[in-house]
Amino acid sequence: MAPIIGLITQDSRREGLVHDLGNHGLQVAPVRFASSEIDGLLIDAQALRSEIDLDLAAQIPNTSDVFSALLLSQSERGNEPDGLTLTPSVKAFAQQLKIFQRQQDVILESKLRLSTLKTLNAEAQQSHWAEHESKTVLFYGEPGPFYLKLKDELGRKGLRVSAVLSERTAFESFRNFVPSAFIVTVSEAFCPYELLDHVHGRPDLKHMPVIAISDFQERLPDNLEHVTGLVRQGDNFQRTIRSIENLIDNSSAPTPVTAKKCAFPARDKYSGTFSAQFAERHIMAQIDLMRRRKRPLCVARISPINLESREPLSADLLPQFGSLIDSVIRRQDIVARLDWNDFLISMPATSEVQAREAIERALRIVEMSSLSGGVTASFRTQTFDLKEFQSPQQFWSLVSKISTQKRSVHQANVA
Repeated sequence: MAPIIGLITQDSRREGLVHDLGNHGLQVAPVRFASSEIDGLLIDAQALRSEIDLDLAAQIPNTSDVFSALLLSQSERGNEPDGLTLTPSVKAFAQQLKIFQRQQDVILESKLRLSTLKTLNAEAQQSHWAEHESKTVLFYGEPGPFYLKLKDELGRKGLRVSAVLSERTAFESFRNFVPSAFIVTVSEAFCPYELLDHVHGRPDLKHMPVIAISDFQERLPDNLEHVTGLVRQGDNFQRTIRSIENLIDNSSAPTPVTAKKCAFPARDKYSGTFSAQFAERHIMAQIDLMRRRKRPLCVARISPINLESREPLSADLLPQFGSLIDSVIRRQDIVARLDWNDFLISMPATSEVQAREAIERALRIVEMSSLSGGVTASFRTQTFDLKEFQSPQQFWSLVSKISTQKRSVHQANVA
């Protein structure tokens, strides 16, 4: 279902903005709407300068569930009003909304995971940025005036900010220590995709906050999939700093508990991933949450095999395989061992098309990696998206009991 956007603008500009929002997969709510009915709010700056009787404070939803932005043209500049994020175009708004919704997915999954653990009486340890020994924030970008002000502000919080000027020096830094956070400046012309992909694929860096910084007038890169949050710089530097600090300490997007931090029976003792018992209860809870939010849910069932022999992967390599799969999924996804040879990957707020793309990406990474003894693994997989007519019990039964003869085999063409 397309995100619903509340739009506040002049009548003369409404049709054009509705068309632009539709081109980016967004549906516009009726002129009169309630905050509970929308996923995002876009206020056209020209509406503020018109004779429209607009109480801005009353229009901004008093909830953290709605992304609210003020649309300013590239030539305009202004302070960021309370409760609003600056955005220079409809395209940028759509990108910022996507990142915001991904943050919401992580937040809700974090809460839901703790709730499921509680039902199993399984203890868990929460991660926090203060636990990092380095207490260092790595900054990738030009060490200009913004960097110096950021370094001074975060220094007062007990964090050291270190700048790197190239991807090579960033890779070297990540080999030496795990920062409390990674801040990277981005624009349409610059985004270190390879570096961000590396961070996402490393288990020790995967849950580190990755914060993209961009001037609100800059056009954004097409893909910011691996960033934790995006901060647009306006004229209010203190608001920018507060947004960065919230992302660093995970208060705005807390990291969901990982299987390795959980106790039995939530954790599978053999593979180190979540257990089948946890997966069943958690997927049931995810179904309820996704239906209330009107979001999709997709689950993949995978069977690891030896890439060369095409035979099931040997038992002694399954823990390594589980760890490898866990390292390439998103923070809001879970990996669980269903039985001796099969694993489940539950992907909330993900369509079947998106899930298949994610699984194909994971397959390519798995087939380019080596396990003990130089063994290269692959896997057979089948994906399942939740249908409207399916009860939670029916969906779980389908996912957990599918016949192995009906699984499709995916082979990656790795050059």
